[in-house]
Amino acid sequence: MNIDFYQSNIEGELVTKIQESRKNYHGMIINAAAFTHTSVAIRDALSLFKKPCIELHISNIHKREEF
Repeated sequence: MNIDFYQSNIEGELVTKIQESRKNYHGMIINAAAFTHTSVAIRDALSLFKKPCIELHISNIHKREEF
């Protein structure tokens, strides 16, 4: 198994990477941090990925805001 790591704080760069990943990867683990709650663009890109995707949260999701 080969694993690549990518990190960016720029929403557009993350969207581009997700879109490019459709042809290069068989799955994805993503920690979108605050973008999880605010980015429709990242959500839409992930919905087009069509392969296994795990959303990882480093914080305790049960102590977070309702949204």
